[in-house]
Amino acid sequence: MLFCASCKKELQDDDVRLLQRRDTCHHCGMDLHTCINCRFWDANASLCREGLGDFIRDREKANFCSQFSFDKERELPDYDKAAEAKARLEALFKK
Repeated sequence: MLFCASCKKELQDDDVRLLQRRDTCHHCGMDLHTCINCRFWDANASLCREGLGDFIRDREKANFCSQFSFDKERELPDYDKAAEAKARLEALFKK
């Protein structure tokens, strides 16, 4: 499942297949070619695990990193799934 690291909404395969530097999320408008959307990004350590690229100052903005590869295996955090389930239950039993 592909999703934007900023808004956590699902992206289509076509959105990232031929991803260019200035492409943005259709939901929130944030840049997609960013460190936080890369498979080498380690959110726990706030750094790139690849180590071969240049230093990127703003990791949430589009960059020219040649090592970039969209993270297709990242999953939504558990708290988002729980919040979604709770919202569905509340909608189901809405008075």
